[in-house]
Amino acid sequence: MKAVQLTTSGDYSSHYLIDDHEQWEREIGMHEGLSLERLNYNTVPKPVAGPGEVVVEIHGAGLNHLDVWAVQCAPSHQRSESRIPGSDIAGIVESTGEGVSSCSPGDRVVLHSATPCMNCPMCLTGRDNNCLALGSFGSSRDGGLAEYTLAPEWNVIALPDTVSLVDAASLPVAYMTAWHMLVARAGVRRGDWVLVNAAGSGVGIAATQIAKLFGAHVVTSAGSDAKLEKSRELGASETINYSTHSLYEEAMRVTGGRGVDIVIDSLSDELMEQSVEALAAGGRLVNCGCTLGNWARVNVARMMAKESSVLGSVMGCKQELIEVVREVGRGGLRAVVDRTFPLSQAREAVAYLAHRKQFGKVVVVPDAHYPPEV
Repeated sequence: MKAVQLTTSGDYSSHYLIDDHEQWEREIGMHEGLSLERLNYNTVPKPVAGPGEVVVEIHGAGLNHLDVWAVQCAPSHQRSESRIPGSDIAGIVESTGEGVSSCSPGDRVVLHSATPCMNCPMCLTGRDNNCLALGSFGSSRDGGLAEYTLAPEWNVIALPDTVSLVDAASLPVAYMTAWHMLVARAGVRRGDWVLVNAAGSGVGIAATQIAKLFGAHVVTSAGSDAKLEKSRELGASETINYSTHSLYEEAMRVTGGRGVDIVIDSLSDELMEQSVEALAAGGRLVNCGCTLGNWARVNVARMMAKESSVLGSVMGCKQELIEVVREVGRGGLRAVVDRTFPLSQAREAVAYLAHRKQFGKVVVVPDAHYPPEV
C-alpha cells in the first residue's frame, strides 16, 4: 500500500517536553524551514488484523498542528524509526480480526485518535484521555497518512449516513478536544460569555459551535479579519483582531467591563496574560496547546483576587467523540474543511497548515479516492 512516512520521526508531544525556554527557542521557536524532506511517499506492507483489531481503508486523514510539530521536531527528541503520521482517521472497515464483534467489513467509521491502555486508574475511572500510558495514531503507532491503517476495536466509532468520510476525518482531535475543554473542564452554561482564541483553528471552529450549542455568548479572536468574518458565520457575536487591537481591552469592551466567563486557548505565550486578565470573577481559562510558545506570564495576585481558574486540557474521552459525532449527524454541529490534498501531496498539505492560512481542517485523501465524494 501507499503511505507517507516521517523519517527520524518526532513524537507529537515532543515540543511540550522541553523544559528550558532557551532550548525551546533554539530548537523549535527559531527553527527555520519545515524539514519537509523527512516526509516520504512510499510503498509499505499493508497491515493485517490480529485478534481484537480492525483494518480500515482510509478515505480521509485530518491534519493537526501536531503534524507540523512532528515534522519540525526538536533534534533532541527525534527518534530513528519511521512513523506514518496522522491522528484523525475516517474510512471503511476492510477486515476484522478474531473476536471483533462491534463492527464488520463495509462499515463506515471514524477512529478515536488516542490509544489508552484501559487498565490504569485513569482509564478505569472514565478518564482515558489521562491514561498513564496514553498513545495515539501517528505518534506511538502508525496513523492515517496511508491507504490503510490498523486499529484496536476499542477505537472504532460508527458513522451516521449523514456524515461524509472527509467531514468525519476533520472531527476527532479538534472537536473532541473542544468538547472536553468547554463541557468537562470549563462547565459551560447557558448565558456564559466565552472567548475563543485562534478562531480559524480546528479547536477554535469547534469551540465556537459547541459554545453556541450550549447557549453561550461567543467572542472569537484571530489575527486576520477574514478569519473573524467566517467566525461570525459560525455564530460568534463579537470578534477581536489581536494583531491590531488589545485582546484584553476589546474583551472588556464587548462585555461591558464584566469580562468573560471562559477562555478557550490553544496559543499561550503573549496572549495568555491578556486572556487571564480578561476573565470575569470566577472565570475559567482552559488551554490545550502552545502554538505560540510553551511559556507565559500571569499576574497571580489578580488571578487570586478574582478566583480565576487556569486549567489544562488534553484531547478528550471516547464518549465525548461519540457525542460530537452524534451532534454532527443531527446537524447541531458541522464540520468545516478548508481544503483537501491527495496523499501523494502530503508535503504540500503540511506546509499549507504550517503557514496558518486555513480556516478549518486540512484533510489528506488517498489518491485512489481523490477527489473525495462530498
